[in-house]
Amino acid sequence: MPIFTKDFANLDYFHVVVVAIVGFAFGALWYSPVLFLKAWVAEMKLAGDAEPGGGGPARMLGAFLCTLVSTTVLAVLVVDHRSHGVVHGAELGLLVGAGLVAARQGVTGIFERRSLRLFLISAGHDVVLCVLQAAILTCWVEAVS
Repeated sequence: MPIFTKDFANLDYFHVVVVAIVGFAFGALWYSPVLFLKAWVAEMKLAGDAEPGGGGPARMLGAFLCTLVSTTVLAVLVVDHRSHGVVHGAELGLLVGAGLVAARQGVTGIFERRSLRLFLISAGHDVVLCVLQAAILTCWVEAVS
């Protein structure tokens, strides 16, 4: 059987969609005036009224679909690694978020000459998101196991 095939078959896709929605809402908070919008806009050198969600429904739909894909893959990792407990899930999320996503963003940021501040905002979002989503997914995987 190909790698992960059984894991995709064993996913509860309702939970995956809910966790993707939670992740998308978390992104809206992270890139809001309450947290990092002003700093992100300054680092991106965008007009003062720019918002991450700007560009209309097509951009937001694309962003949500990407969130859904990454949440599905994270769910497969949670199932495959038989994560148990919120702490173990959070640790897996930290490993994926910091060790894969943020590290790759760092390489890209170096070559794109992005500021450290922009890297910390963007990568910080993805690390915290992976920790949050993996912790939630682990709880749900345990509950249905």
